[in-house]
Amino acid sequence: MINLLMVLADNDEAQKIYEVLRGSKCHFDCYCAHNAPEALKMLDENKMELIILDADLRDGSGLELAQQIRRLACYQFTWIIFLSRDNQYEVEAYRKIRCYDFVVKPYHEELLLATVEMLSRYKITDVSEDDRVVVTFKHRDSYLRIPARDILYFEVFGNNSTLYTYTEEYLLKKMSLRRIKLMLPKYFVQCHKSFIVNRNYIESIQKGPYGWEIRLKDYDRAVPSGDKYKGNITMF
Repeated sequence: MINLLMVLADNDEAQKIYEVLRGSKCHFDCYCAHNAPEALKMLDENKMELIILDADLRDGSGLELAQQIRRLACYQFTWIIFLSRDNQYEVEAYRKIRCYDFVVKPYHEELLLATVEMLSRYKITDVSEDDRVVVTFKHRDSYLRIPARDILYFEVFGNNSTLYTYTEEYLLKKMSLRRIKLMLPKYFVQCHKSFIVNRNYIESIQKGPYGWEIRLKDYDRAVPSGDKYKGNITMF
């Protein structure tokens, strides 16, 4: 059973979503709040795995409520889907709240259900909190959402950086090393003045022709390691 909290100002909208969820193959235990105090009370009394949150609550901003939720230790990485009448707060929702999706009204309830069902599988398979972290970056004219566990390393040059996975490379403009570090789980460590590496993929550290090199599992390219940062990776 998946505990799902809807925080919606409109009763009719809440009822429509509830009816769609009732027809799902997944089993949801749905809770509905109409304002921030009700939502915080329900979050305290029941552990929620997924939150659908209206960005335009009558008693205040849904983003402000989301910030309060993120300050609760047990909800730092809980999936949040925003619903909004426009995209005014979309960038803030991704960057500050680390929401999974930002849906602009009107929308198709079936598409929302498909997203909810997909996210619910993370609960069913008992994935750890760290493995559930999804980071969001501006990439070209859209937003790139990628599970943190799939990232091998970052190479930073000035205020730009490149994100590397096994299959892709993404150029991220105006993304400094300091900003990247704030967005990532603790298993990412700085190994060089210009590199951040996912410690879970480290296979070995060895001396190369130009200094220390980190070898990653099933990956040909080496990641440089500076002497100053060697202590960050010796406990991999």
